[in-house]
Amino acid sequence: MSTLEQRCMNCMEPLFDDHVCLKCKHPVDTAQLPYALPYRAILQNRYIVGIAKKHGSQGFTYIGYDIILKNKIAIREYFPKSLCQRAGNELNILTNNSCADAYNHYKKQFLSLSRTIAHMRDLSAVDHIYDIFELNGTAYTISDWDEQVSLRYFVERSGGFLDWNLARKLFMPVLSALSTLHEKGIGHYGISLDSLSIMEDGKMKLGDFCIEDVRREGSRLPSDLVKGCAALEQYNSIEAFSESTDVYGFTASLFFALTGSLPEQATKRKSDARLLIPTTILKELPPHVVTSLANGLQVYRKKRTSNFERLRAELSASPIITAVIEETQNIPKITEDKLKCKEKFNNMNKSVVNRRNLPIWAWILISVVTMIIAVVAAMVMFNANDILISPETVDSSFVVDMQSEETNQDNVISADTASDDTVFSLSSSALTEVQIVTPNLVGKSYTVIKASEVQQVLDYEVLSSRYVFSDQVPEGYVVTQIPKAGDLMIKGGSIVVEVSQGSYKRVLPDVRGMSFEQAFQRLKVQGFSVSGVFQSGATETSGSVSGYENYQVGDILSYGTHVVLIISSES
Repeated sequence: MSTLEQRCMNCMEPLFDDHVCLKCKHPVDTAQLPYALPYRAILQNRYIVGIAKKHGSQGFTYIGYDIILKNKIAIREYFPKSLCQRAGNELNILTNNSCADAYNHYKKQFLSLSRTIAHMRDLSAVDHIYDIFELNGTAYTISDWDEQVSLRYFVERSGGFLDWNLARKLFMPVLSALSTLHEKGIGHYGISLDSLSIMEDGKMKLGDFCIEDVRREGSRLPSDLVKGCAALEQYNSIEAFSESTDVYGFTASLFFALTGSLPEQATKRKSDARLLIPTTILKELPPHVVTSLANGLQVYRKKRTSNFERLRAELSASPIITAVIEETQNIPKITEDKLKCKEKFNNMNKSVVNRRNLPIWAWILISVVTMIIAVVAAMVMFNANDILISPETVDSSFVVDMQSEETNQDNVISADTASDDTVFSLSSSALTEVQIVTPNLVGKSYTVIKASEVQQVLDYEVLSSRYVFSDQVPEGYVVTQIPKAGDLMIKGGSIVVEVSQGSYKRVLPDVRGMSFEQAFQRLKVQGFSVSGVFQSGATETSGSVSGYENYQVGDILSYGTHVVLIISSES
């Protein structure tokens, strides 16, 4: 019990003061949230319960402490207040007969979702669950505790918005994780400024996974939706969710990171779907990013970007060269150039006709030059016709005008500046793109590739879409890539790779004599799920591992198999 008394229930750091924690300055006698587990409750004879940091429609999230691993943990407890309650300092949950069926139905969903996510431990951008159990009439999950701040707080403390290059590094790994989750049939449907967090290492992680009925209005559970991040279909009690539902929440969060504000609530945007972006900010955003935001935030699902791989492709387009943007503001010059090219082309044709006595090699040379000039003239004419400019006065901010349900008009970016009021409608043909030959990454170390920052900055970015099992390719090495080696790709674009996580079958290693923490880490690296039980009478030193329960050293098991370690204890 002394161990329990010596830790702050707010931050789980050692406690040296009787009234206020010296680490977090939190008063020791602060009351727990109503209906939450009492301070210092112990679960599974292993996990100490601290303060409830959060409560949502699905339940509580506590900070805790793992006595065996000696580290901080996050404890999530299934506790829907609308269906159950807890009396005083009791641990057990109470439900009445009218709510019992719904309570148990949602508890099964909570356990099923948690077990599925627990198998996604290779996704670094997603919270890792390493223990799941039922107790006190409810269910719990255990994850590592990460010191973090919400995306909302991070952006507010970073000047109100983020530069695209910084936002890209934060969001793209999460996008890859979401693509993999949806391949496995797992949706989040609550992506927002609060479920996305920035870790101490500067990377972003997605947490707060909940059962689906928490993410919609009209279900038996109170909805937990963030206005501006929830898609239109989430305000409907019967409409099915899809990957594009998460695309909306992800894009809305990215929109906030880049602009400092959220879109209007989706139900309001049915009548006015425009997105307001401050002039000073939009000038710094690559046009292809603005287009990606517009596509991902379409109000109606059938017009919205349908999946994360498509969104990745849109966000990974090479930046528009400054000269092209300048050309969109100076059509007369383009028209003049076009006329000059046509004039040169006509003069060249006349000259060729008058020179009938030239040798054959001269005729060939003249023909080649003529073809080149013709191609250049055609390109100039093509680009000039694609760039449309029409005058319109709007507010002192940019407006991305979305496609409505009834019309087929193109997205319009409108601007109001001190010197010129214009409306731009840019097609993809107005983009100047530099292409390179895609390098061959198959069979190379993913870690080494990612460490080559200079190469990535200059030519391409490497992103992992998922990890796959392979008996041929060693763990950590690239199995496949898109685009393929030798294909042309946009310079500055992305190469999406699949990384090997080794063979699906693993040999159970000998961990006898190790501490539980050492054995846990070794087995975790090899892909096993681990827990421990204490057993007296073993010959090993107290606290060390004496063997496996139900398995033997050298057994060949599937990746993700749960193994129980026998830990020696004093009799």
